[in-house]
Amino acid sequence: MKKLDAFEEGILVAYEKGELKSTSPSKGELAKFKAATTVTLKKSGSTSAFLHLT
Repeated sequence: MKKLDAFEEGILVAYEKGELKSTSPSKGELAKFKAATTVTLKKSGSTSAFLHLT
């Protein structure tokens, strides 16, 4: 495993202490992610990337 930088180490410590909480994105956030993905795929011309949003 690669050596973690200070930022990554802080995230790992917080995770191990149970200080992080998982959340689901809002409908608005999902719409923004989908729009950004669509633009990215159009720019790159890639057809092999898939994003499944439920």
